[in-house]
Amino acid sequence: MRVAASIAAVVIGIATAAASAARREPPPPPPPAATYSITDLGNLGFQATFATAINNGGQVTGRSGTPKTVEGSCSLRFRPCPTHVSNAFLWSAGTIRNLGTLGGNYSEGTAINDLGEVVGSAQTKSGSEAFLFRNGKLTGIGSFSPAAINESGVIAGSMSIPGEGHTDAVLWQNGKITDLGCFPAREASSPTRPGSTRRTK
Repeated sequence: MRVAASIAAVVIGIATAAASAARREPPPPPPPAATYSITDLGNLGFQATFATAINNGGQVTGRSGTPKTVEGSCSLRFRPCPTHVSNAFLWSAGTIRNLGTLGGNYSEGTAINDLGEVVGSAQTKSGSEAFLFRNGKLTGIGSFSPAAINESGVIAGSMSIPGEGHTDAVLWQNGKITDLGCFPAREASSPTRPGSTRRTK
């Protein structure tokens, strides 16, 4: 009788487990695979285009090759060796626009805000300068390297401090460049004072 009872208990346990397993909900389906698409931004007349930044509206900036050529830096025996110059661009809604330069041959967009304003660096007739593209106009804003711009038009970047042998972070706002100084470990070798300002154009 005890053996029969034990067997019955085992059978009941197996049946209960089977019923419980049958009542379990099936596992959730795996999440859908991520999808994406690639958009060809085109170019400014020559085959090489490099994107460097995009805003929340899908507008893109960077640099792109143009039909214009200049003499490249090749050995004299290989000349002429024409090189296509590249200019900063703004791509928006399927159209790529050349932002031009500040009098030289080259330019490049490095950042763009959600208003479609672009900052970058451009060659001038005698060197290079940071630029701001706003309301359809490219304007030089000083000798520093811009890295970001927010919706208030404040630009963050870096600047090599003349005569001091180091580079500081800076902010540009309303025509003024504010030197943000440097970390304490470097203040001993740098007389630059955080908060000093330099006026630009």
